[in-house]
Amino acid sequence: QLMDYINDFKCQRYWSFPSTWDKDRKTRELNQMMFSGNYVASEKKDGYFERIVKDDNGDVFMTSREKGVNGWVLKQDWVPHLHPFFEALPNNTCLIGEVFLEEGTSKNITSILGCKVEKAIERQQDPKKRLKLYLFDALQINGKDIHMLGIEERASQLLDLINSLDPD
Repeated sequence: QLMDYINDFKCQRYWSFPSTWDKDRKTRELNQMMFSGNYVASEKKDGYFERIVKDDNGDVFMTSREKGVNGWVLKQDWVPHLHPFFEALPNNTCLIGEVFLEEGTSKNITSILGCKVEKAIERQQDPKKRLKLYLFDALQINGKDIHMLGIEERASQLLDLINSLDPD
């Protein structure tokens, strides 16, 4: 089932207002939702969406939201400084987040993820120019499927996981 999170991404579809709604109706509905107490929000980084999957063999796959013309593009080799984190993750885990830069914009991320691996690694030699990983959701942790839980419970389990890993 873990690989279903890569091959069939229905559980991560994003909802938006119907296109037939005018701006005033969307604003009213949005305000009602925001102040209902039924929604949570997280910080948005200016980055690229990434899904981190560690399968039952311990293999790690870092992939974006969309398939490329040649299938899924795996980018874990572009970020060798994140490999200790990937290795510390338990098998059968799927996390959702985005890679970002402390200084720069998504255009700068393209210059790293859009080139060959060797060049990407070279461009991240300076620690200030390394891609960072911002995690905001978990779909499965250590083989436990949690995607049907509420976001607050998933976020709590994600935080527990991160806190349990070796900080190095």
